[in-house]
Amino acid sequence: DVFITDPPYGDAVKYEEILDFFIAWLRKSPPSEFGDWVWDSRRALAIKGEDENFRRSMVAAYKRMAECMPDNGIQVIMFTHQSGSIWADMANIVWASGLHVTAAWYVVTETESALREGSYVKGTVLLVLRRRQGMHKTTRDDLAWEIQEEVEAKVQALAGLNQSARDLYRDENVFEDADIQMAGYAAALRVLTRYAIIDGREMAAEAIRPRVKGETTFVDGLIAFAVDTANQCLVPRGI
Repeated sequence: DVFITDPPYGDAVKYEEILDFFIAWLRKSPPSEFGDWVWDSRRALAIKGEDENFRRSMVAAYKRMAECMPDNGIQVIMFTHQSGSIWADMANIVWASGLHVTAAWYVVTETESALREGSYVKGTVLLVLRRRQGMHKTTRDDLAWEIQEEVEAKVQALAGLNQSARDLYRDENVFEDADIQMAGYAAALRVLTRYAIIDGREMAAEAIRPRVKGETTFVDGLIAFAVDTANQCLVPRGI
């Protein structure tokens, strides 16, 4: 009914290695309710990298989960990345898996530290996915307006939370610009994945088309528009 995943995008976290750390304890005293489990991290099956094989492996995993899910089931993906191209890949994976982002929650997960300076994200986007119902169609022109409205609403909501927190109990922002920009990507994903056909293109087929180095895909262009919209929302009025 519910699948919760935290995908290893860009090999940023070696999950299969971290798992061995915990398995060392579990082998010594395995929980009774999981007595017949094989305590092995299955490193050979780990999905790694950012290339075409990685994307196809991710599609296979999420598609299989969607097949096992009831019609009212949900998937929650924990996703943290500032790269627009990787967000475009995420959109492709959702489309190809027959899923639709129905909600996106931004949660602050990092604390302030003198060891970390500069523009880094402090939080994680929780994407809530359900099975895509029907074959909804739209055009790129109409979609642009929808994306703009959704991204602007999300940016204003986080900026408002920043102001509320500042007025109440803290001096620094809860969300930095990098966080707000990433939340904008998530808002765009919610709009995009609602549609099965855009400008006459079937997005499930478009999503599994191999990437060509240096090419800007149809989805890349839509995500780039969302990025620009989020950035424009962060510029103070009058500048």
